[in-house]
Amino acid sequence: MLVKRLSLSISLPSIVICNLCSFIDAERRALEEELKRTRLQAYAPGMQKNHRSQWRSYLAFCLYFDLTPVPAIAHIAALYCQFLSRTLTPQLISNYLSGVKLLHLMAGFDSPFLQSYEVRLTLRGIQRLAKHIPNRAPAITPDILPKLTSQTAKRLRLCAPFFSPFFLFARVSNILPPAASRFDRVHHLRQGDIYERQAGLLVLFKCSKTNQFCQRRVILPLVRLQGNPICPVAMYSRMCSFYPAPPQAPASTFTYSSRRGKFVSVHKGEFITF
Repeated sequence: MLVKRLSLSISLPSIVICNLCSFIDAERRALEEELKRTRLQAYAPGMQKNHRSQWRSYLAFCLYFDLTPVPAIAHIAALYCQFLSRTLTPQLISNYLSGVKLLHLMAGFDSPFLQSYEVRLTLRGIQRLAKHIPNRAPAITPDILPKLTSQTAKRLRLCAPFFSPFFLFARVSNILPPAASRFDRVHHLRQGDIYERQAGLLVLFKCSKTNQFCQRRVILPLVRLQGNPICPVAMYSRMCSFYPAPPQAPASTFTYSSRRGKFVSVHKGEFITF
């Protein structure tokens, strides 16, 4: 009996130590997962999409020509620039090279070859051979806006988000989501972010391209233009009369989905085709 008690007292600390080690290992694994999620949030979703596209292009190029993608050398980078010049502009080629640099950094390698004379000479030659003038879309002017005004509910849901960015000098991405299902209450305008005042409206922006981490709030005024057919305040008020919605609903509400139990926003694709 005494021997059993002695053996139990000796094995008890080892059991405690094993349990403690298992607990520490579990905590470390959880910490590693948190680190991965944090690093994934370092870039905006649009930037992550661009990076994936650039990496697919570079890896497919290396796979097709049987080249080593990482770590690369200056000649491979020069060949890749020449390959991209068949379809891309010089500015886009520089963007794709930035993707190659990021791929090397994430793999733990430096990329001094991108600053080599061979790569810079190739880019200079591409710029000289592929002279490119950007084809910019025509500017939206006050003369065009009256042609877009409408009293019908169907067009009002598109006129209101069209007029607001014009007078606020705001980006469409802060007002409309890329898809109705991707509406974000922080990044996109809600009904509760627009405040009615006697002189017009006050619009609260919580996030923007220059304020991606939502570290400040920006309030911009929309002044009422009495008797003017392109008055953004009157346009917004008419839209709200057709589509009354609670404060948490999208600012540019399209309809109410009884099946999902929520209001559906106008999305960016509808706005562009409009």
